[in-house]
Amino acid sequence: MKIIFCSLVILLLVSCAGNAPETITSSLETPTSNPPVTATELFPTRTPSPTPLPTNTPIALLPVYQFPSWMGDPATNILAALITDDVARTRKISFFNVTTGESYEILMPRDVSGYFWYDNANFGFLSKDMEKAHRINLPTGKVSTEPVSAQVTQFLTGEYEYDDYENSYKDTANTLELTKDTNTNEALFRRTRYSEYGTRSRNGRFSADWDANRTGIIVMDNKTNQILWESQPFQDTYGTIFRWSPKNESQLAYLQGRPPEPFSDFVTEEITLTIVDVVSGKVLGSYAGDFGIIEWSPDGKKIIYQDSRSIYHNYGVGFTDAPCILFLELGEKRCLRSIPRLVPEGYDLLTTGIYKWGSNNDVIYFTYIYEKDGDRVGNLCMYSLITSYINCPTDHLEALNGMTVGNHEVSPDQQFIHFCYSASSILNDYADTASDAVIKTDGTGFFSWVGAIHDGGPYETCSIGTLWRPLP
Repeated sequence: MKIIFCSLVILLLVSCAGNAPETITSSLETPTSNPPVTATELFPTRTPSPTPLPTNTPIALLPVYQFPSWMGDPATNILAALITDDVARTRKISFFNVTTGESYEILMPRDVSGYFWYDNANFGFLSKDMEKAHRINLPTGKVSTEPVSAQVTQFLTGEYEYDDYENSYKDTANTLELTKDTNTNEALFRRTRYSEYGTRSRNGRFSADWDANRTGIIVMDNKTNQILWESQPFQDTYGTIFRWSPKNESQLAYLQGRPPEPFSDFVTEEITLTIVDVVSGKVLGSYAGDFGIIEWSPDGKKIIYQDSRSIYHNYGVGFTDAPCILFLELGEKRCLRSIPRLVPEGYDLLTTGIYKWGSNNDVIYFTYIYEKDGDRVGNLCMYSLITSYINCPTDHLEALNGMTVGNHEVSPDQQFIHFCYSASSILNDYADTASDAVIKTDGTGFFSWVGAIHDGGPYETCSIGTLWRPLP
């Protein structure tokens, strides 16, 4: 039986690589911040050169960067974004001061498998061989290199993508988070995309996938490369979607259901949400409902969900009903019925989507797509579970005329939102011209930029890798 499954696609980047600065002997296993410096130690702002380097020129980090003073200020909200140009064949990291819209660029070294924030004061690149990391201290601009143990990178292997700079398949460079192993409390790298959309659990320890017929789910232990847990075979039902808990790495939520009669490729009937602890094998909960796209809250206690047809959104299936929240400990549901009622006069609601939780578990961010006389317009809004108030910072934003909002990420202090807006939308499965943007949650301070220029057009899209600077 042909079962159609649609999910948000997270693009990985094609990386550049390069020479490294002098090595020091510190270990990455216990990363620490360098002390802040006084204003007299800061270097004046340097304007980066826009001249692209030839393809065969190795790109090395400088020993010292002359960063603007705002980069060394721990109070500055900074978004680090990968800026790629396949025509000029360049890769850069741009650091955006989201309060002022200022930015500072550095060329990305070629020998890179990932990039990350050590902490509020230090940015880093992980080498292609995953044996060293380059640390860039923002207050001083100084660059150092340190060894990285195999323990820290143990769950980063297994991802490959074609590298047109080397004409071969290489490990792709990823947005990374330097976190801690939940069992040993030791430093550990994880790919940030796995927490929401990938097959791997939060820190990469476990991987889940459907069996060949989507009639069961199988979980692998990536440390032993052995099957850790598998479900009992589904009876006349098929799997549709699964999500790992962002809080408890061993907890997995997955959906199963059956196609309607008469036969349809959409699995939308008798949907069951099951939550299992893959280490103990214990089923923690089983719930019946019209479940589709699901997203865990950061505390692992709630799941917001759309209806079962929402999984097929890029086939043009809109979601115009109320999203609901499942409170796992109580087994109760609360539907946010005011969300689909917020429609501008003269417009029709085509869909809402891309629901994401704020870090404090009581704010939900989501998008609208409206249509009027064949013209579409997008909006990005936030719903407070405390006040039930809906605030839309992009409301009446001229840049969104004819555009819709795609992926979005809120800053750690929940004061700014980075988002992608595009001529395409979640209601289709093709890419189109798009731009990155940042706006403050009160609707002020909007600015935008082009994150990627692709060959074969050329055409412009959003950055394929951004990271918010962590709080101090």
